[in-house]
Parts: sequence; C-alpha cells; structure tokens
Amino acid sequence: MSQLLQSARTRWREYKGRVGGMALMLAAFAAAGCSSVPTPVPEPVAGAAESVSADPQITTLLAKACYQCHATGGSAPWSAAFAPSYWFAGSARETLDFSAWPSYDAQHRADELRSIAKVVREDEMPPWDYTAFDSSARLTPDEQKIVADWADRELATQMR
Repeated sequence: MSQLLQSARTRWREYKGRVGGMALMLAAFAAAGCSSVPTPVPEPVAGAAESVSADPQITTLLAKACYQCHATGGSAPWSAAFAPSYWFAGSARETLDFSAWPSYDAQHRADELRSIAKVVREDEMPPWDYTAFDSSARLTPDEQKIVADWADRELATQMR
C-alpha cells in the first residue's frame, strides 16, 4: 500500500510541476504582451501610404493600426504572434491589402471604404486580441472617428 501511495505522490508532484511550469510560461507571455513599454509605430509600407491617402494624419493612423496585417511587407512585434487574429494575417491581406490599393477599381475601393468606416466605428478593427498583444495598434476613440470620417469622405468623393 505504501508503494502505491508513494507512486501517487510522485505522479502528483510531476503533474503540479508541469502545470506550474505552463502557468509560469503563460504568465510570462501575458506580461510580455501587456507590457507598458510602448511599441514604436511602424513605418508605412513603401508606396502603400501615398496611394491610399495624401493626408499625413490618415497615413500615420493606417500605418499604426492597419498595415501590419493589411499591407504586404507589414511586420508586427513578436508578441503579436500570440493573437489568434494575427495568425490569419495572410487572409487579412486577401480581404484588404493597402499595398494593392492603386490596382483596385472604383467599386472595389468604394466597398473597402464602406467596410473600413463600419469596422472602425464598431471597434472591430484592429481586433481586440491583437491590440492586447500590440497596444501600439490600438486606436483611441478620436482616432477611430478620424479614420471612419476619412473613409466616409473618400467614399462620398468617389461616388460623385
């Protein structure tokens, strides 16, 4: 009986060690992702910014919040790789690729501008799980309004 009890205690210690190690690893990842150290705003992807908007404020906001997933050549900080939405960044570029903006026809641009206004106003983009790991991509409510209003103005201009 004591050998059985000894074996159970040994297995329990091993289990606690594995669970504790996993908990420690998750805590380290969370601390790294939720760091209060601001991540520098990425530079706009070459050529993408100029083709989307001539307004430097819009260019900066799109580079900050969108280009990492929605522009060819965008690169996110290493911690963003833990966000499930970033795992699908390739499909994000298939949906909207600011690098390809000049090649979009008027209807495609209009559709994308409508979508940009909607998802930014409804706080769906950038995704919450991504900004949890890369807080520099988060838009303030004022910045969301600026981007959504820009998309509406651009759409109105295109529809003339």
